[in-house]
Amino acid sequence: MPARLSDAIRAAVWAAPLAVVAGTIAAGYLLRIHYNHKLGAPNAPMYWFTRIDASWWAVLAALVLAASAWVAPRLLRMPRHRFLIHAAALALATRVALNMGRHGPRELALPLTGPEAPHEYLPSVALFTADPIGYLRHFPVLVATKLPIHAAGHPPGPTVLLGAMHALWLGGPWPEAIMILVVGAATVYPVHLLGRELGGELDARLAVLAWLFAPNVLLMSATSMDAVFAFAGTVLAVLILRMRAIAAGLMAAVASFLSYALLAVPVWAVATLLLRHRPPRSLLRPAAEAAAVALGCYLLLWLATGYDPHAAYLATRHAYAVGVSRDRPQWFWFFGDLATFLLGLGIPGMILWSRALARRDAAAVALALVLVIAAGSGYAKAEVERIWLFLVPLAAVSIGPLLRQARLRPVLLAMVAQALLVEVLFGTTW
Repeated sequence: MPARLSDAIRAAVWAAPLAVVAGTIAAGYLLRIHYNHKLGAPNAPMYWFTRIDASWWAVLAALVLAASAWVAPRLLRMPRHRFLIHAAALALATRVALNMGRHGPRELALPLTGPEAPHEYLPSVALFTADPIGYLRHFPVLVATKLPIHAAGHPPGPTVLLGAMHALWLGGPWPEAIMILVVGAATVYPVHLLGRELGGELDARLAVLAWLFAPNVLLMSATSMDAVFAFAGTVLAVLILRMRAIAAGLMAAVASFLSYALLAVPVWAVATLLLRHRPPRSLLRPAAEAAAVALGCYLLLWLATGYDPHAAYLATRHAYAVGVSRDRPQWFWFFGDLATFLLGLGIPGMILWSRALARRDAAAVALALVLVIAAGSGYAKAEVERIWLFLVPLAAVSIGPLLRQARLRPVLLAMVAQALLVEVLFGTTW
């Protein structure tokens, strides 16, 4: 291929994600404001409600975020174990500070105690604890009749997790909020492992920072159960890339019991391995073993409780199709979901990921494939700021190596500034 043509194709690939973001945001504004078109989400394609609220808590959040972005590059020189501990502490501090940016500490549990609380998983816990086996056996029926929106939109895993916490006297909004914070911050560890599988130690550490400071991670990981899903999905990705078939099968069963969306992780991992020139034949046996283990787990669950995962999925798909999905046109949200996810990486992160895609980085190309499939499936029209939170680590491992060539502090400061602006100018529910 002539060099000029190759350069032109690379430039087009680099520009395509940026064009999708800019074009979709402009189209959403014009359709909503000038043509009064109902797109099914406030400020489409973003699921943000315009609620300007600048308080002294926002000043505190700004100080913590700016200090964190400033000090983060110093972590790169620490020994590995110290880097991971400090990065996890930084993840916890930044998301707590940002999510207190309007009304203080009570915001950390507000999604579980405020107006949106009836839609969350906690209201379904009483049904589970009253009859755990009956809850699992009749789950498809409960999806259609009794469960709140989020419990109906996922497998039983989140409710089972909260039910187990309740059995340990850790039930209620605040224990759940603390669990989300701790598990979400602990995602530092599998993100680092994932980065090391695909690159060197420095690339892995930079991937951690790219994930940690991504605006959607800062905004959503303190209060949304999807932060727990992100932890499980990243662990699953690491196990698949390491070809640990038995462990990957067990983790796939756990992950898919938490969220159907996490089934995208094996697709990304296998695509990444193939694009890194792993012989397809070498993947057949580990893939078969992992699938057999995952299916075996579900068979045992069915024998013990009567839980039917296929019927559960069909019930959830029907509930989504007759619910909010009807108000969200697929022709818009195919591009809207892609644009919102990419914007949520932070504008610098989006630019760097697009550059990795243009360079045909295996992880970036695999993620582009997953994003197109997910957007085209129609199962996540809007709200991908939290729903696709588990995909941010898969983008961060492509962004990390390119941060070697960037001025790290300005990049991180720009990312936290973007997150803070969203927090102050918009309500994000979570």
